[in-house]
Amino acid sequence: MSSQRNVSVDLHAIDEEHYSVTDKASYDHCPLIKDSKRTFLLTIIAAIVGAVVTAVILVIILRLPKFENLDDETFLNKDRHWQSGKCEWRCSANFTVPPLLLISMDGFQAGYLERELTPAIARIYECGSHAKYMYPSYPSKTFPNHYTIVTGLYPESHGIVDNSIYDEQVTDSEKYFKKNSLCSDWYKGEPIWNTVSKNNRKSAVFYWPGSEVSIQGLPPTYRMPYNRTTPFSTRIEGVINWLRLPEADRPSFIAMYMEQPDGEGHWWGPYSDEVNSALIYVDAMLNYLIFQLEKAELLGCVNIVLVSDHGMQQLRDDHKLVISDLIPDSDIIAFDGVLSRIILKNKSADIDRKMEKLKCKEGVLYRVYEKRSIPQRYHYTRSNRIGEILIEGVAGTSFFKTKEDANKERVRGDHGYDNRMPTMRAIFAAMGPYIKSRTEIPPFQNIELYNLLADLMHLTLRAPNNGTQGLLHSILRDRPELMEVDLETMPECSAQLTFRSCGERCPSGKQLTTDGEYCTQFVTPLLPMNEGSKRRRCAVRLCNASLYYDINNDVALYAESLLTHPKKNTDERAACTIFINELDRQNETICADTSSPDKTSKRITLFANDGIWNSLWELIEKYRRHYKRILFYAGPIFDYNSDGLLDSAEVVNRENSTEPTHIFVILLRCVDGKWTADGKSCLDPELTRTLSFVLPNLSSDFNCLHPEEYLFYNTVRIRDIELLTGLEFFTDRTVWPLDVALRLRTAINEELWQLEDREFHRRLSCGSRDYVDTKAFISRKL
Repeated sequence: MSSQRNVSVDLHAIDEEHYSVTDKASYDHCPLIKDSKRTFLLTIIAAIVGAVVTAVILVIILRLPKFENLDDETFLNKDRHWQSGKCEWRCSANFTVPPLLLISMDGFQAGYLERELTPAIARIYECGSHAKYMYPSYPSKTFPNHYTIVTGLYPESHGIVDNSIYDEQVTDSEKYFKKNSLCSDWYKGEPIWNTVSKNNRKSAVFYWPGSEVSIQGLPPTYRMPYNRTTPFSTRIEGVINWLRLPEADRPSFIAMYMEQPDGEGHWWGPYSDEVNSALIYVDAMLNYLIFQLEKAELLGCVNIVLVSDHGMQQLRDDHKLVISDLIPDSDIIAFDGVLSRIILKNKSADIDRKMEKLKCKEGVLYRVYEKRSIPQRYHYTRSNRIGEILIEGVAGTSFFKTKEDANKERVRGDHGYDNRMPTMRAIFAAMGPYIKSRTEIPPFQNIELYNLLADLMHLTLRAPNNGTQGLLHSILRDRPELMEVDLETMPECSAQLTFRSCGERCPSGKQLTTDGEYCTQFVTPLLPMNEGSKRRRCAVRLCNASLYYDINNDVALYAESLLTHPKKNTDERAACTIFINELDRQNETICADTSSPDKTSKRITLFANDGIWNSLWELIEKYRRHYKRILFYAGPIFDYNSDGLLDSAEVVNRENSTEPTHIFVILLRCVDGKWTADGKSCLDPELTRTLSFVLPNLSSDFNCLHPEEYLFYNTVRIRDIELLTGLEFFTDRTVWPLDVALRLRTAINEELWQLEDREFHRRLSCGSRDYVDTKAFISRKL
């Protein structure tokens, strides 16, 4: 969304027709007056009326500066004493639960804070809690992310997958989504104002994407229809008035939206003076809001959450691409922007053939995906509204339907790129009676906000969402109790197991032993009882490795191994790292191989020894040499329906295939190199670092990226792996404190681990081609 700067004179503009001296319609019907006396009287009356109208106009003109001042930075910043002194404010109202005020500043890039133009925002950061930045959800667009903020759902789940959408399954009269659409069929999930209503509370929204629609048949208690010309000061007065309502009518939740600095960022670019002016303006508006709350003695009563939906990226004129040049096909529906989504009208069309012209472009200007290959961290496959083909621009690239559109486009900034890019990062800060002061938390994704909003309002009834309950509890003065399921020890597989084949240096055809002198013995893991009751599992303990097995489905869950740098004069068995290819249920033998894993195993081949898999092994081997000791997890993923969740047995059986759709890998190391005695965790859990991947089980990379760049784009949160496998990591609270476990499970990898070639990895972090010409850089290195 974008808007020109609002001034309240728009709301009070003089209606020239209304203030005209005479009413022309009635005057034309008056009879001719020839009597001089009557003419004289009419002249006098006209003079009097004219004088009165003139006086009214003069009064309005004299008052206009006051209205203008309401949106003038000088006026808005004249009362700033709350920005100094102690972070303590009065609360004269009697609230059982403090009301919650959610404020969004559209397009406020986290990097803007470094310009030090926003003292009011800085004060909220100081007196409350904040993250250095917040990740938007993919794609980093306005409508998808605003609706994610209030539902806790990924865009693929809540249905607003872009600012522009096509869905042939929506009502006959409306197949294309428009921002002003009042059709509730577009919106899935439950926005927080509906949750408030279901908890018998009231809500008020002064503009928010989705608030004008009665989703689930429930509108907000109070709402204002969107009007971009409404001054921000008017919106603030509306918020204050809602808070002043009698207790029976007062809303528990209030949301307010500002279009800036997004509008100036689009027109002039993120590095422009116009954006700087917009930053000063919205900060002054925030100052005015806080001052008004303080003046009404409400500042100490209200929990305030300040967010943005995404950042802003400078566009490049030499990175404009025409979609019809890339896919010359009229049998498609194409969407323009920095992410081009392609919907095939003929669903039986050959996708590979449609994409063949785009193959092996090395990610110089764009990357191309279809559902099998899109990075899992995007969570962007589940909805039919997304389309069959995605063409994702690198930083500065934009797509147009026609060459004419490309030539006439003059905007200099845009968003919608990879949500991990620094320029796409959003802001998050919170302040109020329930929120800790002077607290910084690690970056997190905006799917976590719904749970926080519900926690701040003490809502008991909540909707299912994609957030991780408890992740943001660290900012609360009084943490809610988090219920965790009981754990049970995974039993060992009961039968005696033997090796069927092994590498040259490892024992072959012998009974497995767990000789403590040479082996690192893994403690059998704990697993949630509710999961264990659904799936019979057992553990196979090997020397320096373990295999965890799903008995019901006859498939390996994952392998666990300790990778150590080989030392001289140690038994060869201790240097034998085992990777599992097959577990045969008939004769209960284990097939393990360190040299070349079997490509023909009937159950699963974890890795092929060529292509991108070989690149992964090479990278892991580099890490083993560099860090000396790494804990390694790897296993199969079955996601045939591309919903980002573990497939049910019904879905797997329907596919009639034992081939996994993806493979996951988790690497774990200790920053200080100090491990616990069992070798499975760091002595100081805070010094744990993880790096995790989910790689599609494909023979090659369609984009022909540099191997390490490809691996980087396919990093994921460990939580993503849990959703895809039904596993749960870091569950033992005697080893992993809850806050540490939540952080490790939800952390987003911003770079690959550092090696000797630190410059390369620095440039590779956060999407190298989005910031430098990595292609040229890599060619120089090679």
